[in-house]
Amino acid sequence: MKKLWRAVSVGLCGIAAAALIAGCGSTAGNESVQKGILKVGVTNFADTLEPTQNYFGWVVMRYGLGECLTKFDEKMNVQPWLAEKWSISDDHLTWTIKIRDGVKFSNGDELTAEAVKASLERVFAKNNRAETFFKYKEIRAEGQNLIITTEKPMPNLMGFLADPLFIVVDTKAEAGRDFAKEGPICTGPYMVESFVKEKAVMKKNPNYWAGEVPFETVEIPSIDDPNTRAMALQSGDVDMAVNIAAGDIDTFRNNSQYVVDEISSLRTVLARLNQKGILKDPKVRAALICGCNRETYNKVLLKGTFMAGKAPVPPSMDYGFDQLTDPNAYDPERAARLLDEAGWRDSDGDGIREKDGQPLKLDFVIYNSRAELPLYAEAVQADLKKLGFDIQIKNVDYNLVDQMGIKGEYDLL
Repeated sequence: MKKLWRAVSVGLCGIAAAALIAGCGSTAGNESVQKGILKVGVTNFADTLEPTQNYFGWVVMRYGLGECLTKFDEKMNVQPWLAEKWSISDDHLTWTIKIRDGVKFSNGDELTAEAVKASLERVFAKNNRAETFFKYKEIRAEGQNLIITTEKPMPNLMGFLADPLFIVVDTKAEAGRDFAKEGPICTGPYMVESFVKEKAVMKKNPNYWAGEVPFETVEIPSIDDPNTRAMALQSGDVDMAVNIAAGDIDTFRNNSQYVVDEISSLRTVLARLNQKGILKDPKVRAALICGCNRETYNKVLLKGTFMAGKAPVPPSMDYGFDQLTDPNAYDPERAARLLDEAGWRDSDGDGIREKDGQPLKLDFVIYNSRAELPLYAEAVQADLKKLGFDIQIKNVDYNLVDQMGIKGEYDLL
């Protein structure tokens, strides 16, 4: 029987590692792949395929639809993608980017510098986040050269253009197509046959420019529960599964039908602290952080697939992580002392500290489509309860998280 190598991509970082698990599949899996259909179980946070909405561009790229001007290699060096090469002026303000010849959108239209210009302008018009990357004075096209003049020197511009927010779309196709529901017209190996949040179906792009597309069809069911994704992989309902829970990884590691290929991830799992209200006091923030036993969370709850973070930049980016000292390493005695110094005490013996009649109560907002987040939140809740915090976990849909962050509707997010 022909082998089907089944893969599971597991994104893990607390700071984390990512794993690819491959195995000899079931009869059902073999039959689907032999028919040119690949089934990939994912957790999908995107309500639409509009790449400028929220962070949905990541899904558009992961589904094989969209491509950017540049991309990163495994060492995080910027590499050409739809851009062939680039140069910068002596004043470090004007970039000349040569757009790759011979590339077509999935509808057969040629990729031109003018098309890229229109796509970038569309991003800036639709999403304010674009200006957090760079601000431009002018974007113009000269033949196949795209020329971007920025307001100030932006040495990382070509890296910024690798962000999925800047996926290149055919803006002319938008007149007769709803990008949100039907998917954008892009240059990737696949194009949308159908999309709802629960399941997407991608078809091979007959105009793809960068080699043979391996499957005629890719079916992408959204399976939000990580345990269910693991079971779907084992049963052959899917051929690949993304973000398997840490507790299930050994099931695949210890099964000869699967091969686990792991690589350090760039993902950092963190909680944003709202520096208003209770957490405006730096002593309370420090107490909260050093009251969390992150080493134990990662070693015990997450089976060593994560490592404790001490900076926003993970060690896989080689910015001296190992040389950093964590100023708020786990120290519950220090945490209790800081809370006392800040005036938070348990005056009524109910286990919760108060100050000026206000309980030390915080809302911790999470979304559960990432398997590690509920585990982290519950562990934080338990550790901080010992110190007199009352942590209320609020589990919300991912699509609410961005606006809650913007509006400040959280204590921890």
